[in-house]
Amino acid sequence: GCTLRFQIKNLKNLVKTCLKIFEIDASFCPNLSHFSFFSIFTIRKSLKILNLKGTDLSDHSLYGINDFQELEVLNMSTCKKVEIFLYFALGRLKKLKSLNLTGHIHLCDKFLFILVSNLKLLEDLDLSLCTKLTDKSIDALAGLKMLKRLSLRGLFNVRDQNVINIIADCSNIECL
Repeated sequence: GCTLRFQIKNLKNLVKTCLKIFEIDASFCPNLSHFSFFSIFTIRKSLKILNLKGTDLSDHSLYGINDFQELEVLNMSTCKKVEIFLYFALGRLKKLKSLNLTGHIHLCDKFLFILVSNLKLLEDLDLSLCTKLTDKSIDALAGLKMLKRLSLRGLFNVRDQNVINIIADCSNIECL
């Protein structure tokens, strides 16, 4: 396998030549469009790490991401065009161990419940600046028994006591 980090316009041709890519870092890639992202689907069975931080992809562009069944690490931080669909799709990525949703202003309690109930292997979760989250959904994080790292920076609707409860319930937490 190989790792790709790039700022490229024509991802489709690149992916055709290397079908065993296990990591793609397209963070802040200004030219990543719906069509170029769709070309990644040809390698969905080998892809384990996907960094889409700061891209302009929307729910429509990410349709089918739930087919990336081998995906273990997904960074979607500061993807401002993502809304509701993504959270349903992410709940189907059963092998996901690390998820970064920093700055997802549409992530609310209802969708976090969906994620938490399905992603039992999560070890690293970053929900920083997801300002619609409240104590209600944060309590559900206690169900993530594999959780080692949790970031809740900028969640002003979450009380300290709830964070303390998560630490008590998730004995594997090393970093908060």
